[in-house]
Amino acid sequence: MIIISQYNTTLLNAGPKAKLDIEKILVRDYQCKKHTLILSGKEEKDKIHKFIYKIKKALFCIRFFRGRDIIFMQFPLTNEISVTKNAKNKIALVHDLEGLRRKNKEIEDKEIKFLDTCKFIVVHNEKMKNYLVSKNIQNEKIYILELFDYLCCKDEFSQNSAIDQNNINVIYTGNLDKATFLKQLDSNKMNFCLNLYGSKNMEFENKKIIYKGKFLPDDLPSKIEGNLGLVWDGNIDETDENDQLKNYTKYNTPHKLSCYIAAGIPVVVWEKSAISDLVKKYDIGYVINNIYDINDINLIDYNKKKENIIKLSKKVQNGYFTKRVVNEILNIYKKMEEHNIND
Repeated sequence: MIIISQYNTTLLNAGPKAKLDIEKILVRDYQCKKHTLILSGKEEKDKIHKFIYKIKKALFCIRFFRGRDIIFMQFPLTNEISVTKNAKNKIALVHDLEGLRRKNKEIEDKEIKFLDTCKFIVVHNEKMKNYLVSKNIQNEKIYILELFDYLCCKDEFSQNSAIDQNNINVIYTGNLDKATFLKQLDSNKMNFCLNLYGSKNMEFENKKIIYKGKFLPDDLPSKIEGNLGLVWDGNIDETDENDQLKNYTKYNTPHKLSCYIAAGIPVVVWEKSAISDLVKKYDIGYVINNIYDINDINLIDYNKKKENIIKLSKKVQNGYFTKRVVNEILNIYKKMEEHNIND
């Protein structure tokens, strides 16, 4: 078995973390051979680097995409169809659907065409699965990850204690420059402080928004401080629910959710987001429609939600969700192969 990945490695950038963790799990627990196409960031800007990368990729494909090996592919990859034209047993591990995220029909058509050639597809959640089924992808080949794992060594969690409704510290991690709502928040309407972690270029006049710095992804769960982890994109409310950023949250499971879970911190998410179902299922946080709704959250059951999320933390730190879906697929694949041999 082979695991194929493509990413740009930057030490303080959490972008590759999900892919790196899946690689580690598949190599560690399934003895997969790891093959990575490293991006430098210059391929899209410089014609010479782009040409060199194409040559490297062509040689890579000739060498590795042959025979009946099971190929786990961390999707998306650039030029997916040409890269894997010789691979017969492709399993797509979906991290993003760029066509859906960007609302770009051309990219969407290419992605659907490629995914249709895969033997199995692993998606984030039921909403993403339904989207692919609506695009005529066979229901039987789609499996649900449910939650990205977050390998780290967080093993100490604060004890249950009373939480002050008027002194809530909310955490937000990620690329802060893309978080539109940060510039919209009015300190006079906030009964909470917002602790930020990640990369940023902008400054904040709002005194209740506090920048805490950026850390290595593996260290982040042990560094973040606060009572609630916020998963949010776009405006502070639902005025942009059909725009790209907010609309995409109706289908994806953001990786920052896994970071908060690994840290053992209950979460706050948009009610119409796909992950609201997961938050309710495991009882690990609160759903809201407007960020100012944080002011009115009833925290009487906070400690119960914290207990639940600590249980889930142990799973994501050890690769439980990746292994569960991979085992399911490999068992089905084995039965299919046995059936073909008997035929």
